[in-house]
This record gives sequence, C-alpha cells and structure tokens, in this order.
Amino acid sequence: MENISILLGLSGSEQSKFAAELAWELSERTGAEINAEHVVDSRTIWDLLRNEKPGFVGSGLYISAYESVLESMKVLANKLVESYDAMASKESVKSTSRISEGNPVDNLSKSAKAHDLVIIGHQPRPGRSERNRASFVRYAIAEGLAHECTKPLLVVQDKVNKWQSMTILISFDHVNSEFIKDLIELSKVLKIKPKIVAIGSGTREETPEEFLKDLKEAHQEFKDISMEANV
Repeated sequence: MENISILLGLSGSEQSKFAAELAWELSERTGAEINAEHVVDSRTIWDLLRNEKPGFVGSGLYISAYESVLESMKVLANKLVESYDAMASKESVKSTSRISEGNPVDNLSKSAKAHDLVIIGHQPRPGRSERNRASFVRYAIAEGLAHECTKPLLVVQDKVNKWQSMTILISFDHVNSEFIKDLIELSKVLKIKPKIVAIGSGTREETPEEFLKDLKEAHQEFKDISMEANV
C-alpha cells in the first residue's frame, strides 16, 4: 500500500475535529496525504428557502434570502478551512484543503474516487421522539456517504485513542479470506499487531481448534497471526 491518500470530510463539529485528529495520526503512521474538503451545502439551503410558485410574496425575496444565507455559509467555510489549515500545519503531515459547493454527499462521493480512504465526523441523531427536520438535515451526511461512497468509509463519532492493536472478527460459517488479507495488510501499514477471533454458533461439527488449524493450513499467510475461537 503506497502513496495512500485520505479524503477528510470537513465541518465545524466537534466530531469533525476528532476525525481530523485520527486522519493526522494515520498520516503520521503511513505517510498518507490528507485532502480535506468542506462542502457548502447550497442544495439544502435552497430546499429550505425555495418557493416553487408565488404565494403571498414573490420569489424575489426568497432568492435574496438564499443568496444572503449562501454568502454567510461561504464566509464560515473560509474561516473553517483557515482554522483547519492552521492546526494541520502544526502536525507532521502533508495536508491540503478545499471548499466546494453543492450537495455534500454527491461532492464527497465524487472526490472519494481519487482517494483510498474517506474519514468523516458524525454527530449521532437524537432519539426518535426528538427527531425533527433540522436534525435530519444536519446529521445525514455520514449516513448518505455510507450508501453512496464507493471507497472505504471511516465514521468518527467520538475521540479516538491511538490504535495499539487490531482484532479481526470472522465467522465460522463464512470466511472471507480476501477481507482478512486486506486487514492484515492494513495492520502492517499501521504497524500494529493483528489478532483473528473466529465466532461460531456452535452448529459446526468441527471443533474450534480444528477450524483454526484448517484456516492456517489453507492460508499460509495467516500462520504467524494470533488466533482464537469463541463459540
């Protein structure tokens, strides 16, 4: 895994700061280049303010309001990116930043195609009884990316402690060897020790010991990996 690149979805939330800190740590470990992107959500602003047909007032007032809000969002975006750049410059990482305009999910999904990993902060939605339109608009970007992004997506909801180990969970009933190989390769890049934990339902005839033995014999690249089984 060479010339790794990370796309960081940037916003003003605390979770976005946690995501940036994780991206910086990964960059320090791997030498990855970070490209931070903040999307001015002009689509949602228009959806909230637009008026398809004139009612009590003409559309001109709505267009003026839209342009005013959009201009304010652009000012905020510049301040946000300026603050990010100042903080990133103090880290031992290679980072760039940019501002785009449109639908955040669409823009970030498009940008993701040129990167190996996407990292974004996500503030969980409130309980069902408290949900409202405002919270839906504000918190749906990570959820949208989970559906639309074609590259690996890492969602950060809290401060992440420095990774010291990796546990790879697999099923007795379905072993995806390529998935395991990719994660082992990732552990090498991150310089952390992996462990494979196999989980079963207890319905297989072979014992956990036999399962692990067969797994190592079938995949020699796993032979030096610590393994355990839970039934």
